[in-house]
Amino acid sequence: MNFFGHQIARTAPFRNKILATQTNSTVQTIYKDSWWFISYMFGMNIGVDFFKTRKIDKHCLLINISDEDFITSDHPIINVHPNINENDLNAPSSEEADFFYPISPRIAYMINKSDLFPSGISHVSIDFVKAMNRKLAIHSDQYIISTTETQLRPYKKFVGQRLKIIKESHESFNNI
Repeated sequence: MNFFGHQIARTAPFRNKILATQTNSTVQTIYKDSWWFISYMFGMNIGVDFFKTRKIDKHCLLINISDEDFITSDHPIINVHPNINENDLNAPSSEEADFFYPISPRIAYMINKSDLFPSGISHVSIDFVKAMNRKLAIHSDQYIISTTETQLRPYKKFVGQRLKIIKESHESFNNI
């Protein structure tokens, strides 16, 4: 669970979202200079939370039976809870947490609080795979990764969209 926590907290999109919430330039500088430690602490705390709620949350192994592979990105774990708005920078409630992590082109791991999947093994459709690939591309910073270049083509246009929203928000915070 700590590994998953660190996979969330170590990324540039996560850092930029945290920095975007700070209106004080001195605090932003402190955060940037000590991000190596802050991200470690965030990762540990997220991992501890995953562990604490392991008997409440649904832990699922998702088997991709479609003709399309799961992709991954430089932001490999994303919250895909149905109530999450990709354009909203507000932190979701603790109940709005469905964390998706592709392990391979055919297998993904999910920790969810919703009823999207039950605990255990579930087989997923091509519609689900495409939806997750799109969300991974949107939340990526610069890179998406797949087994073939052809598979990446429909998702390339989404790369960095979330980061763009965060940066635009960050600029507006600096103008306050």
